[in-house]
Amino acid sequence: MLLVRLAYATAFGVAGLLCLVVLPRTRLLSDVDTRRGFAALLALCGLWAWTTAAQLLVDMVALKTALYTVGLTFGFATVFAWLYFCSAFAGRRFHREPVVQALALGVYLLVAGLKFTNPIHGRYFVVTTEPTPLPHLVVQRLPLDLTITAFAYVLSAAGFYLLFQTLRRSEYRTRSLWVLVFATGLPVLPSIAAAVPGVALLDLNYEPIGVAVFGLVVLYFVEEKFVAVSRFGRERLFDEIDDAVLVLDDDRVLEYNAAALDTFPDIRDGAGRPLNEVAPEIAAVPGDSDVLTIRRDGEER
Repeated sequence: MLLVRLAYATAFGVAGLLCLVVLPRTRLLSDVDTRRGFAALLALCGLWAWTTAAQLLVDMVALKTALYTVGLTFGFATVFAWLYFCSAFAGRRFHREPVVQALALGVYLLVAGLKFTNPIHGRYFVVTTEPTPLPHLVVQRLPLDLTITAFAYVLSAAGFYLLFQTLRRSEYRTRSLWVLVFATGLPVLPSIAAAVPGVALLDLNYEPIGVAVFGLVVLYFVEEKFVAVSRFGRERLFDEIDDAVLVLDDDRVLEYNAAALDTFPDIRDGAGRPLNEVAPEIAAVPGDSDVLTIRRDGEER
């Protein structure tokens, strides 16, 4: 029993430590909003993991319940930090909209208030204790809790959608990032499975472990690629600029805007292919020249 308790507590304690250890490296991210969102996500998940570890180590039921409630509030806050980070990374403006910010703050305060006042109204959850495989809380989730949890998962899924859309549209060499982002969401599976009767897992939120791994790998192993894929400002600038713009990487086409497609129709679906295949007239321009002359509709341009 002691070994099981230590194993669970160590897993969450290490996850919290990793989140806070890698936190200073977020300064490597050049975009301010992406950096803020990532830093908030790591800090909140670190605190969430530590409150979970503390809950596993104490025996007093009232203290366990208090730590569980505090952990829930940190956990719900991570949803908004995650969305802020994903929106900024994808070059969107959702996180900057005053209405969205006010709505997010209002929802968070409402939910946090419901969690902390549960001892009064008793409509959020009911806790009992179970001695095996170690003394732990058994939480009976009431409809209000289930509804808010489902809402949190939907919001989190929206963040994953923004990340996957960014990776897909960038046409960068992002296989490792796809795997990493996918792996970040995997801890939700044991969180859901633990609520199923007969499953030999404690009913805990395992998501902080996924975020800890995500932060460690991104900031220490794939930071350059992660930053390269980030498309801050693209939706506001890249797609709307009137001039033709092509983004290249080692003479391969990464991205292009609508104006470039109008000028060079052959680059359609050319992302990821060599420039000399999709736009040979551009590739043929000498490296010391900054002027390209082409003929379109009988006109020299």
